[in-house]
Amino acid sequence: NSADGVGALDVYLEDQTVVVEVNAPGITQEQVEVELNKDTSLLIAANLPARDEKASYLRRERPEGRFERRLTLPFPVDGEKVQASLAAGVLTIRLPRLASSLPRRIPVGQSARS
Repeated sequence: NSADGVGALDVYLEDQTVVVEVNAPGITQEQVEVELNKDTSLLIAANLPARDEKASYLRRERPEGRFERRLTLPFPVDGEKVQASLAAGVLTIRLPRLASSLPRRIPVGQSARS
């Protein structure tokens, strides 16, 4: 099932942070590319090496070549605080909300009437 393979992802909110978890079995840190555009668009890509073409495959399901996933984020994120890590075949990207895009409470004062 391709949903279980490379590039399948989950996206969820944790407080004011978007967390993206991407299946990346067999992918190394050198092969993966994470790019944030205009603080609202995320590109996740990897180049998977080609396998031996001389082999006589009985079954061939593992992907090869380039894969890309693009996401539109629900709010602007702070590009300086984005973190990405790769462990146990899962790429985890944490994208904290840009402070200036947080809702701001406006205090209501009492007006002076004459």
